[in-house]
Amino acid sequence: MGTESIMRIRALQNPLLLKMKAVGTANYVFHYHDTCIMTKWAAQHTGSQPHPLKPKIQHLYRDRDRNTLWWRAVSHHLPLKKVVRTTVAKRVRKIFTEVLFQQGYDPVGRPLALENLPEQIPVRHQPIRGSIEILVSKSAVTQEPQAMRLELTRLLSRTLRGMEDMKKNHGKKSKAAINAISKLLSTATKRRPV
Repeated sequence: MGTESIMRIRALQNPLLLKMKAVGTANYVFHYHDTCIMTKWAAQHTGSQPHPLKPKIQHLYRDRDRNTLWWRAVSHHLPLKKVVRTTVAKRVRKIFTEVLFQQGYDPVGRPLALENLPEQIPVRHQPIRGSIEILVSKSAVTQEPQAMRLELTRLLSRTLRGMEDMKKNHGKKSKAAINAISKLLSTATKRRPV
């Protein structure tokens, strides 16, 4: 009964799996959130169902720094050969790392030290916190590196503005939710006969 009943339980909804916002162009779509979110694949394999990689995935996400940017390039959905998909994902990762450097951040979104900072880039004081998933489209396979860099730079800027808006709105939504619940409770107690 012990292990059999555990194996039949459906995977629990993971609290780290949240709805992400998206910005995009014809070549890329950035799915982003202002908190660090584990990938859908990792969330599926850390539920209550047994999986050989479950301890490793749990260890990685438990010990991962949440004050950094969790990002990845996704190309597995493209209807191309695996070698082409991995090559384009590798190119996107390389150029996105360069874009982060040009913006004054290291590959995980921490501010660069003053001696490593590119010219004419202001000093960054706060790291980028959150998650970005870069979906690559089929047309990005033939894109030139310079055009790719320009497009990823624009998308990163839009994404960072969106993340800031999300952080600002979280406080407003929380206060609005508390006020709405307080109103409901006060009207419910007024209506209830004593």
